Amino acid sequence: MSETDSYICSSEEDQDSASYGGPYINERGDRHSEESSGYHISAKADPGSINKKYVRRLNPDTKKYVRVEFFPTKTVPNSGIKHAITGVYQSIDGRIFRTGTKDEDLFFSVILATGELGQNAPVLFYDSPEQYERHFFTKVNQTTKDVWMEKKTAALYQFNMRKNREANANAGVILVK
Repeated sequence: MSETDSYICSSEEDQDSASYGGPYINERGDRHSEESSGYHISAKADPGSINKKYVRRLNPDTKKYVRVEFFPTKTVPNSGIKHAITGVYQSIDGRIFRTGTKDEDLFFSVILATGELGQNAPVLFYDSPEQYERHFFTKVNQTTKDVWMEKKTAALYQFNMRKNREANANAGVILVK
């Protein structure tokens, strides 16, 4: 299967068994994509990650509508951020990234406010805009990508500074700037 293909089964029963080998499996059948940032190396899956949320999108390659499944993140502050494709909590070194914090800036987030799923529009988190483009068969303009990259770079710098401060505090070293 190519990156842009979606997995479609002929019956609902086949779909349940084929597309969900476990909470870590995405539509291509792998846990991590090659575009993955690696944030979810030590992540744990949400026990409720086997979900049925999906929308239908036109695959431009095949000119057919396909079922695009996703794992939304709860919008309640301090909830764990889930990867939209895999359903795995995004984390590093056992620390799960949280909503309502600067952690959100490390990911490309999308609110699926198309009305297809009612009034509660789900929030989806991706490693990059390109990952979102491939998942939903869409394009993100370059200005949006550039603004996101700047925001991510700043958030990554802050995250690394915080991590270094914590490491130094545990080692009894005081960092003076």
